Amino acid sequence: MKVDVIISHALFDERRKAPMTRLAESFGDVKPLIIGSAALEHANRWAVNLWREVQRSQADVVLCLNDDVTVHPDILKHVATLAEMFPEDIISLHPNFPAFGVVAETGKRLAKAYWPSGPAMAMSPHTARDLLAWLDKIPPQFFSHDVNEDGAIASFLWSRQTPSVYTIPALVRHDITVPSTLPGYDLHPGRTSPVDWERYPPGEWARDAVMPYIPCPWMSDNQFRILGDALRGVLPLCGLCWQAPAAILNQARGTGICGACARGIAQSVMQTLIAGNPHAPGATAPPSAVPTIPAPPAIP
Repeated sequence: MKVDVIISHALFDERRKAPMTRLAESFGDVKPLIIGSAALEHANRWAVNLWREVQRSQADVVLCLNDDVTVHPDILKHVATLAEMFPEDIISLHPNFPAFGVVAETGKRLAKAYWPSGPAMAMSPHTARDLLAWLDKIPPQFFSHDVNEDGAIASFLWSRQTPSVYTIPALVRHDITVPSTLPGYDLHPGRTSPVDWERYPPGEWARDAVMPYIPCPWMSDNQFRILGDALRGVLPLCGLCWQAPAAILNQARGTGICGACARGIAQSVMQTLIAGNPHAPGATAPPSAVPTIPAPPAIP
């Protein structure tokens, strides 16, 4: 079982040079392929470049890592074993939902979830090919706005009804002393795993193990289902944010907006009406104030 290693590296951030070098050197004779981004770019660019390299690989499985992780000493051996056991699945190596800690206490060492681990995962070249083909079929605005690579993969996995296989424990550690390149992500609770390998040392992986299903804490299965319908064209996507199905439809044009964007517009209009009435409670703005309709998220 041949394992290739690809590291996604933020070349533009000098603070990531040392962690990336440390990570690359940890594989000994195995030389990782480094995919560098010269400037901050959205996942729809750097992640697609990564997946294209995975698709080109001649290995059986490719270990995909962010440049700010440290890896278990035997990670390549574990990835090879797991890829042989689950050749059609994406294998997530950084379980970060709180529920994984609960499952670990019951003795389970494998689980399944649709939302994969961003810092470290493994996939075969043909899985990368299928992922790229799926991206070509869905509305391009979905991934080109504010959806990150893990969210895109999660919807891809839902479309196949094949959750990611998660290892317990985590086989990587996310180095949170390295600042995130995404604003606000330094405080994200999922940057660390509740199942570190020192507390739960990895043992032999059981091919016939019963793997509990872990729902995503921030996206329910019903939300996955509705979004999946929108990505398949059964429902239109919101024409403002392009991240959620439209809840208010224009049947003639086949477009609409989601509930969150509709509430944002309504709130903006109400604030403007209140501001335009000098006798209304809390009015502070002059009558000439105009509504501010939230724009779609900008692409970094």
